[in-house]
Amino acid sequence: YQLAQKLIKTRRRVDTLGETNPLTGLVFCADCGSKMYNHRAKPYIKKDGKRYSGFDNYNCSAYKLSARGTSSEVKCNSHHISTKALQEIILYTIKNVCRYAIEDKDAFIQKVKDQVKAKSTCTDKGGKRRYDSNKKRLQELDRIFKNLYESFALGIISEDRFKMLSESYEEEQTQIKEQVQRYEEMQVEQERTDSDIESFYSLVDRYTSFKELTPSMLNEFVDKVLVHRAEKIDGRRTQKVEVYLNFIGMIDFLSNSIQTAKTTA
Repeated sequence: YQLAQKLIKTRRRVDTLGETNPLTGLVFCADCGSKMYNHRAKPYIKKDGKRYSGFDNYNCSAYKLSARGTSSEVKCNSHHISTKALQEIILYTIKNVCRYAIEDKDAFIQKVKDQVKAKSTCTDKGGKRRYDSNKKRLQELDRIFKNLYESFALGIISEDRFKMLSESYEEEQTQIKEQVQRYEEMQVEQERTDSDIESFYSLVDRYTSFKELTPSMLNEFVDKVLVHRAEKIDGRRTQKVEVYLNFIGMIDFLSNSIQTAKTTA
């Protein structure tokens, strides 16, 4: 269902070659978050007989539009990368992730869970035992509040005493409720992670052997691709590309050849 909704929202325009690019809607600028636009043309010969090579690449849309004069200032940077390089990186990523998932399932599942836990805003302090204790304490506080109000209503305790005790118990109640909520959110997140991992393995089972990217593979495996600005390192053009896969996110446990992919224009 989610894949279907994603495809519906993605507008796939036919370019000047009469084709649609399967990477449309998947590639984004890592710096400004804008979509990367695809530009391509077949080799051609001008009237003077001079031959020009074709091209097929992606550029940051914010940069491209501002450079054309549709904006008062040039925004971002080109982030130029060839479609061929992108396809090679994505294919390499999918192949290695699938291999890892199959060859070392336990380690793969634990790694994905660790990544989700590291990014999570929910923390497990005390675990299930603390959660059960907190739930029990909340019930006790409800009874205390009831008895406290009855004592105040019957004149057994003064108004000042009632306010002091109420504020103290209310503060404790608020803190415990926050702890309970964090634990419950964490449990929901863990259940979602387990479901996502199961969905990813179902996907892996459908693609046990492949040598090239297909549009269906891209749509089913890839959530998004972030392209960073190219840098010169030791005289070589180096460009970081992050591939986020559906269900499991970005794989940061692969070799650096993915995370710091050397690409050519």
